[in-house]
Amino acid sequence: MVARKKTDVVQLSKIRMKEALRARLARDAERNGTTLNGEIVDRLEQSYANETQAMRDSAIVDMLVRHNDVSSKLLRDIASEIAKHPDWDRDEAKRTELLRWLAYAIYGKEPPQEPRPGEEL
Repeated sequence: MVARKKTDVVQLSKIRMKEALRARLARDAERNGTTLNGEIVDRLEQSYANETQAMRDSAIVDMLVRHNDVSSKLLRDIASEIAKHPDWDRDEAKRTELLRWLAYAIYGKEPPQEPRPGEEL
């Protein structure tokens, strides 16, 4: 058997998948202006890139909290919640929702209501 180089392009001929998945990939390939093969390869490569990034992120979080499991989980949860609401800084309702979630995550209860300007406590 001849050894392959990492840069060689190889053909896999016996890949099996459900038709629903193939149709979804084909639809996305058309939307992205690529071939079905290109879409599959791009998605596989992206999954490995995401996995590598997740391992880097995990190592950074662990260093930030000095491997404290509770702090690590909280920091990961906060990052996950912020990722769900990327425009939290431009949307008052999303900012309030994020702050409420943070209060629950940290204190286990809802934050106290702050008076609005001009209101008394």
